[in-house]
Amino acid sequence: MLQLILNGGLILEVRVYESPNGNLQIADAWVKEKIIVFNSGSLASLVETGAYAEAIKLCRSAWAAGQDPKFWETQLGYVFFLDYESDEHWLYTVPIFEALVAKDPSDVNARFWLGYTFNILSHNLERSRQELLQVLSRDPHHPYAHLKLASSADIDVSIRIEHLRQVLSRQVVNIEAYSSIIDLLLKTKQYMEAKRLYEEFHHVPIFLETEYGIMNEYMNDVFNQVTREHELRHEVQQKLAEIIRS
Repeated sequence: MLQLILNGGLILEVRVYESPNGNLQIADAWVKEKIIVFNSGSLASLVETGAYAEAIKLCRSAWAAGQDPKFWETQLGYVFFLDYESDEHWLYTVPIFEALVAKDPSDVNARFWLGYTFNILSHNLERSRQELLQVLSRDPHHPYAHLKLASSADIDVSIRIEHLRQVLSRQVVNIEAYSSIIDLLLKTKQYMEAKRLYEEFHHVPIFLETEYGIMNEYMNDVFNQVTREHELRHEVQQKLAEIIRS
């Protein structure tokens, strides 16, 4: 008995026999089942049009079918997170990333999103910080963990500045990190360093995230402030001009 997988995902079972001349001949064949193939392109199309309920169904079906379960469980967490007008957004986002981390503590991506969602959904700032620090213990240069830790106003300014330097070492130029580090340097009267970074980065094209699939748009809008690029560059220029005039 042989099994053949045809285009379209059909599994064909074939019974064969050996002919007198030694060749294999088909005795009969029948369709056993059809493999349903789920793809991230379909998911992206649903998310782009705001069809979150259908996107959730797709993720759950792919996950239940055992097709790359970790990937599809992660996508499900993303969709719940993006569907911020639904009750599921608040109920399921954090638990999904908690489950992913419990299954694989080395999953840096899941741990980052767990830390991030603990902050903005659960408002558990200490747990969020601990998860983000765990991310850095596994990936010391993770730009988004550094970026979120740098936003903590209750830590030393020098530590916040170092976090932002780490972001800019990986993402030239993350406009959020660029404007934030200039602002902190000016507030701590490190004028020459602020001017140096301005001259180094002011005309460098903005960094655009492309590696996070359906989360790219969110990350560029929120973590990189793409839509505020010209506003933030102008603010940096104005602040430096005021320092020079004074």
